[in-house]
Amino acid sequence: MINESMARERTRWRGAAFADGFTGDISTLLAETQTRHAESSARAAARPAGYVAIVAGKPGNYRVVLPDLPHCTAKGDTMDAALADAAVVVRHWCEAALDRGEPLPEPRSADEAVHGDPQVVRLLGEDSALALVPLLPEVAVTRTIELALDVDLVAAVDEVAEAAGVARTDFIALALEAALAQHAEPVGT
Repeated sequence: MINESMARERTRWRGAAFADGFTGDISTLLAETQTRHAESSARAAARPAGYVAIVAGKPGNYRVVLPDLPHCTAKGDTMDAALADAAVVVRHWCEAALDRGEPLPEPRSADEAVHGDPQVVRLLGEDSALALVPLLPEVAVTRTIELALDVDLVAAVDEVAEAAGVARTDFIALALEAALAQHAEPVGT
């Protein structure tokens, strides 16, 4: 059954490739595509989830410093609020840099920041934490994915989304963005 499905897919690819004027070997094309995908996936997996941030302060007054993004800071009454503000500030900082034609700094891992940057070590104190702040685009490039969820959860999502006047996918996307922005987990001190 799987072999039949793979054969049908190869036939479909072959037809599409030849329709586009491709005259080479389809097996070579598939192998090259798989190699490029594997390399791209490996690069993406090796990239940190966000920019290193140092959160310091006390309840009612937290400040976030992002050492890889000069003059980029955020604040909030709670640590969660400060990290949520940091996600917005990072996005705006990156958009402004791109508007000026500047490249974005490569995100560093927490290990690289702590063990290779004296500034980060200096900023980390007893009352501070290290976190990763994600770079969330304002206008997302969407990708369709298959997602298996509990039936009752889907029913609850549908009910809330309908009451809010938004589509299920928009509701789920908003919920995921909020979760990412508010739950940037400390990775060490």
